[in-house]
Amino acid sequence: MNTFVANPHWGWWIVWYFFLGGIASGAYFIAALIDLVGDEHDRRLGRIGYLLAAPLVAVCGVLLILDLNQPARFWHMLFDAETWLPHMKYWSPMSIGAWALLLFGAISTASFVGALAESRRCGLGRWATPAARLHRGAFGRAFDLVGATCGFFIASYTGALLTATNQPIWSDSPWIAALFLASAATSGIASVQLASRLIAAAATASHEKLDRVDGWALALELVILGLFLGSLGLSARELVRQPPLVMLLVGCLGAGLFVPLVLRHWPRSRAGAAALVGPALVLIGAFVLRYSILAAAPAYVRQSERPIGRAGSPVEGSAPADAAAAPNDAPPAARQVTDLLRLMGRRLELMDEVARAKWAGSQPIEDLDREQALLAWARRAAADRGTAADAAERFFRAQIVAAKQVQQAWFDEWAMRPPAGSAEPLDLARDLRPQIDALNRELIGAFAQSHPVLARADAGTRESVRANGLVALRDLRLDSQQRAALLDELFDAADTAKRRSDTHD
Repeated sequence: MNTFVANPHWGWWIVWYFFLGGIASGAYFIAALIDLVGDEHDRRLGRIGYLLAAPLVAVCGVLLILDLNQPARFWHMLFDAETWLPHMKYWSPMSIGAWALLLFGAISTASFVGALAESRRCGLGRWATPAARLHRGAFGRAFDLVGATCGFFIASYTGALLTATNQPIWSDSPWIAALFLASAATSGIASVQLASRLIAAAATASHEKLDRVDGWALALELVILGLFLGSLGLSARELVRQPPLVMLLVGCLGAGLFVPLVLRHWPRSRAGAAALVGPALVLIGAFVLRYSILAAAPAYVRQSERPIGRAGSPVEGSAPADAAAAPNDAPPAARQVTDLLRLMGRRLELMDEVARAKWAGSQPIEDLDREQALLAWARRAAADRGTAADAAERFFRAQIVAAKQVQQAWFDEWAMRPPAGSAEPLDLARDLRPQIDALNRELIGAFAQSHPVLARADAGTRESVRANGLVALRDLRLDSQQRAALLDELFDAADTAKRRSDTHD
């Protein structure tokens, strides 16, 4: 997807895992809810939820194994390779997710077997009485609550994983986990509705109760989807320029939510084959939701990597663009700002190799002596160029903070999954720091040239520069808040330099 962000390479295996896992957790939740608050007639619907959940969880496990680079080593997420004892890496979302999926699989399998016994199928009828106790009494309530909690964790943590990345779209919204959770509820209910109506497994009164719950669940997902789209900060024009988000609007918002809600108020849609249309559309919308969100980040990156045209300079243009691709015939002021953003990005690109060298040598990320030496040098170099020393110090302090954030992002990832490849990392003192020092010399010159442009820019121009900078610094393992903070410090440093210049004059 890009050079500097670790590409998750999530394809169809993960799309189907997200989709089927959501159905499984939602079906189990609604079955547990029926056991907790429903009557004896409603329990026939609950058994359908249990019968759906376990097979889907098993398929999810297979999909995750197939998605691994080395599928035969899937057990490493659950057991220590040396002692063969179970272990959980509490710092690893993948390890926690694997254990949650295993626990949910065990609980849903027990419920699956119990549902077969209660239905007197597969020769398990003689176990019907003890199987019924699995979801009754104090033990049954606790069992249902634990199972529903595990299922909804599976449904929501996948969205949380997306939010925790620094990929555009995914990292720009805190609502993906909640959206996946709401979608799991609606898709689970829809699967139970479809199955029960196809086999006529429940009374009309039970279906009416489930329909009421379904209405509230659809309305909740509709609200959360609106919050998700609003949190992306995209204008209507930018939104419709993203094909996956258009698919989300049409397939999920339109066909998967709005149409089923409208059909609820059409009496003919509740009888015969028409009663299957609404649940089927909800399931289609749930699949489109997961596919479109997974596809949105790569599509956004591909679109933003297109070369910009004559109107795309950071100062005069209106559309965000890659700072390294500014046209040669852009105004001088535009080129100065573009060059500064490009150099900032190149310095942060090196932090990948810096992190590798420190990781391999078990060195800490923070090096206070080198930081202080750099800031002292920046003050001297700025004075030589007639630039305020404290402004240059503020500018380079922001570069140091961002560099440490990039390194920390790599360290956090490697704590979960060590870096791939056997090549020796570059030497920090011999190979990397000379490159960083050379970039620092270019940066101080670029800052000295561009800070007057930034300081006198009006609000609209500043917003254009900020938008371009957010995109230009996107692929460097900084999330949107960290990129915004770095750009804010750039403007503050430019304003500081102008104030010092005005005072001196």
